[in-house]
Amino acid sequence: MYPELNEKLESIAAKYGVSAGAAAAAFNLRIPGVGQAVIGSTKPARIRELAEAGSITLTHSEWYGYSLKIISAGGFQAVNRINKGLHSETRSIPTGR
Repeated sequence: MYPELNEKLESIAAKYGVSAGAAAAAFNLRIPGVGQAVIGSTKPARIRELAEAGSITLTHSEWYGYSLKIISAGGFQAVNRINKGLHSETRSIPTGR
């Protein structure tokens, strides 16, 4: 649905050796005013995978570049759709509006 956003997210995930879900959570953690990412799963392995977001320190250009792509794709509503599509059991809701 958002190929440019997904491509950018996948490239960030590959750079840091984490899943796209962890890269998305790392992005969410850098949103000003957001101190946590809300995740949920029935699978412990999935929780461990997403917890890797805490080990990623996105550069300013990575975060800002992804933010610009989000804005051009329709804002944070697009992020919600992407996050829901990455893994059906995961719900990440960016806040900080």
